[in-house]
Amino acid sequence: MRILSAILSWLKPLTPIQLGQVDPAVWRQERRRLDKLRQARVLQRRFRQHPERYLAELEERLVKLSLPP
Repeated sequence: MRILSAILSWLKPLTPIQLGQVDPAVWRQERRRLDKLRQARVLQRRFRQHPERYLAELEERLVKLSLPP
């Protein structure tokens, strides 16, 4: 995706006026969506690298949630 963006911006660069027309609310919403996807990939990678440790941490969090304070 980054390569495609780089090529497209090189072929047809955006002007400062075009960049200023981006709605900040829409941009923030897109950033939140992309961050959720990134976080999911991070968790998948952690599980693949150390499945026992990942599952133990998950189980520990579950036990903490189910026990009264």
